[in-house]
Parts: sequence; structure tokens; C-alpha cells
Amino acid sequence: DHAQFTALLQKLMSPEADVRTPAEEAYDNVPAGTRVPLLLAIMRGGENEMVRTMAAVLLRRVFTSSFEEFWPALQEQQKQELRQQMLKAIQDEPTDLMRRKMAECTAEFARNMIDEEGNNTWPDVLKFMFESVKSEQAGMQEAALHIFSVVPGIFGNSQGNYINVIKELLKRDIHFDSVCMKDASGTTDPKTLFELAKGLKRILPPEVFLWQHTHDTASM
Repeated sequence: DHAQFTALLQKLMSPEADVRTPAEEAYDNVPAGTRVPLLLAIMRGGENEMVRTMAAVLLRRVFTSSFEEFWPALQEQQKQELRQQMLKAIQDEPTDLMRRKMAECTAEFARNMIDEEGNNTWPDVLKFMFESVKSEQAGMQEAALHIFSVVPGIFGNSQGNYINVIKELLKRDIHFDSVCMKDASGTTDPKTLFELAKGLKRILPPEVFLWQHTHDTASM
């Protein structure tokens, strides 16, 4: 249950190997489909900040490496609830650090929503980002910026919308001295990144650096 799983996460953070190693084995034996709702609940409502952070890190890892182990088995209603909870977590979070961690989880989740033809099958996350950019809350604006810095191809085939969001961010006077196109899993094709870079350079101030961060994990 929730309390036992929280205790398990605490043991995972233990500096003592004789405590941490059995906890790692126990955690690995928990099915991904069982981990996700527990991790999400702890990330959103845990009392211990370090445990919440650990839950966010582990949830992102599930979305990155074990998505296909649990997603196909979910009912459509369960899928919709999970999508809604991911976005609601960002909206409800009062602290900047955890909101950033939640944005990273949401970005990895959204990466899995892009189909083989480059279409984003989660339109609500795009709507969420547009609304966040226009929000009066700097934390929500920064969350939107962080999501598409982690997944530069989040708009799929609608790269024009991505450029429009960047323009809106510039209008909002969010301070930044660089933009990083971050593709940690190495799954965004080079043509998409090239076209995105050209579009960004056209609208970014000349003193703002444009970086690309990627890992060659998909041989793209």
C-alpha cells in the first residue's frame, strides 16, 4: 500500500548497502503498472520532500524505460485519468523544485504519446502548454518552457506551434540566456531538430545561445 511503498522509497535512499540493496530488489519486483500510481501519488502528496523527489525521479525512469510494460494494459479511462493527473500535478504544486521535476516527468510521458508518423496523440498537453505560457504565474510559464526543452519534438508535425510558443515566451519577459533543445533519449530525427533550430534562430535575440543536448541511444 501507500505507506509501505513510501517506506520502500526511503530505504532506497539509505547510505547503508544492507538496507538499500534488499529495497532495490523489492522495488524491481513491483510491476511497472503498480509503481506508476503509487509514485505519482507520493510525488504529488508526500510529506517528505526527499521522498517526493525520489518518486519523481523513479516515475520519469518508468516512463523512459518501462512505458510499454504498463501502458497497453490500461483501460482507456485509466489512461485518461493518468494524463489528467500528470497535468494537474504541475498546476497544484506550490514549490519550484517539485514543479520542475513534475514537468520533466510530464515531458517523458508526452514523448511516448508521439506516434511513428510524428503526431502527438495527447492534444491536452499541447493545450496545457499554450495556457501555461499565457499564465500570469511565472512558475507555470517556466514549466511549459521546461517541458519542451526536454522534448523538442513534442509538437510533432506542428512545429509552427512550437515557434509560436517561443515567441510568446519572449513576450512574457522570462529571463534566459540560452535555449537547449534537449533530446535525452535520442529519438528525435535530425531533420526535425534542424528545422526547429532554423526557426528558433530566426526569432531568438542574437545574444541567446542555442544548444542541442542528446544521447545516441537510438542510432538516429
